[in-house]
Amino acid sequence: MPVVQIQNGAYQVGSERVPLFAGEVHYWRLHPARWRRVLEATQRLGVRVVATYVPWEYHELAPGQFDFTGSTEPPRNLVGFLELVQSLGFWVLIRPGPFIYSEWTNAGVPDRVVRLPRIGESYRREARVWMAAVTAALRPFLATQGGRILSWMTDNEMDIFSHWFEDESGLNGRPVPGFFHDFLRSAYRDVADLNTAWGTAYARIEDAQPYAVRLNSFDPQGLTRHKDYWRFQHWATAEGLRWHAQTYRELGVDVPLVANYYPGGDVQNWREVAKTVDYTGIDWYPRNEFGGEPEEHRLFLDTCRYQRVISTLPHVAELECGVWHGYHEYVGVLTPNHYRLLATSLLIAGVHGFNWYMLVGRDNWYYTPINERGDVRPELGDVLRQFHALAAEIDLPTLRKCTDTAVMLEPLQVPTDQAYARNPVLSALHAADVDFELYDPELGRIERPLLYYSGADWLATQSQQRLVDYVERGGTLVLCQQFPQRDERFRPHNGLEIAPPDRILSPLGKKVAVELGAERPESDGAVWVWDRPPGQPVWGTQTAGQQQAVENADKWMTGYIGKRWVCGYVEPRGAGRVLMLGVPMNAAIVRAVHRWAGVPLFAQAELPGVTTALYSTAGSWVLVATNLNAAESGVRVRMEGVPLPAEVTVRDLWTGTEERMASATLYVRVPRRSGGTWCITP
Repeated sequence: MPVVQIQNGAYQVGSERVPLFAGEVHYWRLHPARWRRVLEATQRLGVRVVATYVPWEYHELAPGQFDFTGSTEPPRNLVGFLELVQSLGFWVLIRPGPFIYSEWTNAGVPDRVVRLPRIGESYRREARVWMAAVTAALRPFLATQGGRILSWMTDNEMDIFSHWFEDESGLNGRPVPGFFHDFLRSAYRDVADLNTAWGTAYARIEDAQPYAVRLNSFDPQGLTRHKDYWRFQHWATAEGLRWHAQTYRELGVDVPLVANYYPGGDVQNWREVAKTVDYTGIDWYPRNEFGGEPEEHRLFLDTCRYQRVISTLPHVAELECGVWHGYHEYVGVLTPNHYRLLATSLLIAGVHGFNWYMLVGRDNWYYTPINERGDVRPELGDVLRQFHALAAEIDLPTLRKCTDTAVMLEPLQVPTDQAYARNPVLSALHAADVDFELYDPELGRIERPLLYYSGADWLATQSQQRLVDYVERGGTLVLCQQFPQRDERFRPHNGLEIAPPDRILSPLGKKVAVELGAERPESDGAVWVWDRPPGQPVWGTQTAGQQQAVENADKWMTGYIGKRWVCGYVEPRGAGRVLMLGVPMNAAIVRAVHRWAGVPLFAQAELPGVTTALYSTAGSWVLVATNLNAAESGVRVRMEGVPLPAEVTVRDLWTGTEERMASATLYVRVPRRSGGTWCITP
């Protein structure tokens, strides 16, 4: 029988390679008489992999008694559905929970189970009965047994919901210790070590209580106590996933295991989730056309980019395809434009696979491309069909991202410091239309010649040392009004030996032109000034500050123009260098830093609101662009760092049209709040 592996961003089943282009179809929510028609409609859209939950609460007749063949109700016929799927040539991504959420009773588990904390022994005893039964029913359909199940999800969006299980978690001051204290015993040597870290005087670890919210932003021991609340969430998530994965392995599941997670990054530390399974996926449900907001689009791109760091098959495990009742009022009506914008955004982020959730309509769900009768809604189905053909043609896992830029991001800083939601460096890179890879300082993967620091003012000692090593090996590290000054316990530690400014000038009226080689980008806001920088000084000159009107250009204001400061420095370190800038980051600064560093920008759209990415593949290039503007736009795209001849052929991969044009003045049209993809060949 074949072995199933993840290789080069796709499934490998024996000698057959299967990309992950999936769609969610819930057999148990459809009349079995419609299964074949629904699946045939799925085939016509170009989907090769069917994903489905298997709901414990529905299949259980009584504790320990289950119906998987439809003897009590036809929609319970899981075996019959899989036999049909197999006969039609689909592959399967199975999601047996125990928890499935899915707008189903008790998130998919029986009444007696939903009240049990998800990492407790009582829950595990109950869950193991279900897991053993469903595994026995599904084992004959594993690809390793000659069936079609490629992959197995260990649980759904693992979350112990500690805010609803505060007593059991040990977060509510009860005399009985809880899961939180199990975490503390794994994190600290003893109660003395804990008291030193927290500034407390507990007699036992079992007495300790955390701060779910910061009490004092200037108290390192209080901050450690707050951070340990989030570390506990991450520990509990990983413990839960690890147990589910181990149990399914013991029961005989021998296909790749996958875990999915929320995009928020607070309850789950994505890096820790990835350590429990073979690969991971993120779940995303943005507003229609991203609400037209660059920041929502930026968050989508950046969280999906992080998949490339942690997952052997970077993908979106639940990619918005319709929306559930209640959330639809926030998301809005999902238009064909939205689906094309979402699809091209996936390409920009560089993911290798996706699962449309939901591909087929069902109760409490709207705006799917296939309805419950198996009819394809043409305005939505056409977009998905085109995208699947496009994705298959360019073969997503084989594309090589054209970028020499990386951004450091520490996942643990997401809940403690909002490092994704409020990140001036990531926002500036997005505004500058600069594509990049993310760099996790603990994992140390995907390094590039140019690395931006975009973290908080604290960073673990070992991670700071990895940044030092990166520079000394020849990298260029860019820091902008932020650098790590404290360690993981918020004690003073400046491992990069960054010289703090001698003063910080008021942001009022400041607009400074920064001298970076031949570039003079301007930045508004507070200015950090060094009197004796440790390296080559970076000068800044005051230009015209903010004025309400020409009539207000008084002498105290205009007389300040031309004032100069050392607002940064460049310091050689080993084979590399550190660039420290004391002005706020923006798009102009980003572009100037790249030119100063000699790092190409690759693809640059000459229109705000348009985001691009460039990939190379087998002697050609693939250009992807999204347009968040409210009107269709003709966009000139400048190319750098790629060996293009003077004239190239540009083929629109959505429409099939092509034309010859000068590579120096590449010109493409992008629909309003949508996207486009082009193949560029010599």
